[in-house]
Amino acid sequence: MAVRRYHKAKPWSRVEENYLIRHYPDLTIKELELRFPERSRESIYAKIKRLKETRKLKTGKKLETIRRATKQRGQTVKSIDKKFLAAARKRKSTYDIKRKPRTKKGGS
Repeated sequence: MAVRRYHKAKPWSRVEENYLIRHYPDLTIKELELRFPERSRESIYAKIKRLKETRKLKTGKKLETIRRATKQRGQTVKSIDKKFLAAARKRKSTYDIKRKPRTKKGGS
């Protein structure tokens, strides 16, 4: 029976964390992956989420960064949710956007 081995995650250095905080609004995830070649995309996303939760990362993506990211994914800019575009225009964190709760169709 094969034993599954896991490697311990490499902790983020203060320099890496500060770089991520400073350049997050300007860089897409693909550009961040190039900057942090030893980090996986999931690791970068998880660090961004933790920084937003602790309010160390307060600004959202810039509008031109969102447009560049959608082109990199092969999508059109029109397919982006309008709330996220509005938040980007205000440089507000998309983490703070409250989505409308879903309502059931039909009467009750």
